[in-house]
Amino acid sequence: MVTLAQLRDTDLSGLAPAATAYDTLSTNFGKHVQNMQHEVLKHVFNANWVGNAAGAANASLQRTSNRLDAAHTEMSAVSGLLREASESFLLAQSKLQVALQEAGNLGLTVADDGTVSWPAPSKAEKNDPGYNIPEQVTRQDHR
Repeated sequence: MVTLAQLRDTDLSGLAPAATAYDTLSTNFGKHVQNMQHEVLKHVFNANWVGNAAGAANASLQRTSNRLDAAHTEMSAVSGLLREASESFLLAQSKLQVALQEAGNLGLTVADDGTVSWPAPSKAEKNDPGYNIPEQVTRQDHR
């Protein structure tokens, strides 16, 4: 669970560039996968080699090709996840900043653990007989 202090203080500016970097990585890796399929596998599979060694080599190359395809798919997914995480965290962080600002404007203090406190009433407020009346009326109204 992310704490209030972690969400407030974490610098998330690196997530969006990381997503862009993964896009680039995925694109370039995809080109290598295509080269492998078109320049290596195509020629090996079309050579019509026969025998135990040829069968084992073809199976091994097919497994490698499948793994490369899976790695490319996962790389593509990582960029989307990073981008989504960046947007979600930045939205949560901005909502938290607004809430903290509103609390501050009301004279409330929010601690790092999320507890909220407010200043003790002044001596004048304590001596004012009507100081707690709105609170007392509210309590009676909800009975």
